[in-house]
Amino acid sequence: MAAPDLRPREKGDADWLRSYNQKGLGKRHARILDVNRHGAVHVVRTIPEELCHDEAPKQLRSELEKVLADGDVRQLVVDLSSVNYIGSAVVGTMLWLNQAVGARAGKVHLCGVHWRVHELFELCQLYRLIPAHPRVEEAVEAAKVQKGEG
Repeated sequence: MAAPDLRPREKGDADWLRSYNQKGLGKRHARILDVNRHGAVHVVRTIPEELCHDEAPKQLRSELEKVLADGDVRQLVVDLSSVNYIGSAVVGTMLWLNQAVGARAGKVHLCGVHWRVHELFELCQLYRLIPAHPRVEEAVEAAKVQKGEG
């Protein structure tokens, strides 16, 4: 099954590189997730544009563990629309998240995946385990249907 076209926004390489260099490689953020609920579906939105600094996977996992501490999390949407670059170790964090939510008889959904991130996820065959959707609304609806609310 072919992965869906998840290129919600295209930037010219020169624009992206200029923006990336202005922000600084390895910039650490105080908080990298924003959490909301849409009924029984939890939506976590990543805040920084890059998740490539050395601490990103550890920080991401730590914040996701806090979200999962609410024993009610079974349908989780990860909105990556603000991220245009990730380090490969974040793929491991996504695999851990999928396993942790799956252990609760739940499902993780991705949405808003930038084309650069999409290429890495596709290379790692992450979409075989975690479905992806172009927008948050579609991911939330898919999660509700999976849970039996749709």
